[in-house]
Amino acid sequence: MDMHTVVSTAFVIAAVAGVCALADGPAAQSRTVYDPSATDPRVVGALDAERRMERALIGEYEQTVATLLADLTRDNHALAIEIASLPETIRGYGHIKATSVAAARKKLGELLARYRTAPVRAAA
Repeated sequence: MDMHTVVSTAFVIAAVAGVCALADGPAAQSRTVYDPSATDPRVVGALDAERRMERALIGEYEQTVATLLADLTRDNHALAIEIASLPETIRGYGHIKATSVAAARKKLGELLARYRTAPVRAAA
């Protein structure tokens, strides 16, 4: 074997190993003995709690949009857009995300109260 063949074979083996690792996805990549957070119950529990919160946020958003659409008029359209845009303010991970979710929920309560009490003009 010449040097070119050895280098080419080594490259192919490394590429195949890399593709196999990517095929398993990022979750499988982090489950190694060298990653202490992969088996730490505190970290895994915190990640699970964050995922549950994210799934709950989706349901809350769908319910909010249904409420907005039920009472949408030309007069409250701008306020409805502001309410529907609130999820864009949620940023970060962990405690930073929890803080921004709490702020967004507080603002949502205030805006929905305004939305429900907004005067409705008679149709012309």
